[in-house]
Amino acid sequence: MDHANQASTTQVASPTAIRRAVVACGAETPAFERTVIRQEVTRSLLRTSFSDYPVPLFAAFGLSIVGCVVNYVIFLPVFAQQTLKIPASATFASTLIAGVIYLVGSPLTGALSDRIGRKPMFFITSGSAVVLAYPMLQLLASMPTVGGHFLMQACAALILTFYNGPICAMLDETFPTRIRYTALASQLRSSVALRR
Repeated sequence: MDHANQASTTQVASPTAIRRAVVACGAETPAFERTVIRQEVTRSLLRTSFSDYPVPLFAAFGLSIVGCVVNYVIFLPVFAQQTLKIPASATFASTLIAGVIYLVGSPLTGALSDRIGRKPMFFITSGSAVVLAYPMLQLLASMPTVGGHFLMQACAALILTFYNGPICAMLDETFPTRIRYTALASQLRSSVALRR
């Protein structure tokens, strides 16, 4: 099996293995346990997702694709190395710092969205991403230095953090418990596949 096929198989198998481990441990969410008790579990999850929830599925796809696009702005080490001649060690260090900003900030922005609302944060951040994407790339092109690259990636990481904090809860709230994971997985895989 070549490396690309192995990676693809791992991406598909990993969530399945995690789900099986959760079930084996008996660790289900209270919402899903109530769904089982009420006998509302759906057998054909994918078909139900597409037939009964096409609009939320399309909306969730759109929400996910915006996050995929913003990811391109953050993860630009090859562009910075080859075009701007920034050293590889600096581009990877700036990507690491952007990842730390994202890792630490996402739960905090998720908690903030619980307090002020998901939609205001989502619309402000999405608008910021659209308006600031080109200027950030212009900043990097006009200031092709290690400092410029660090600054651009830190700004992009902040935008992505403020986007992904509320988006996780928004996507989760889009679908009923009985089909939530299947619907989310199908739209997310589609949006990521389209991005590639």
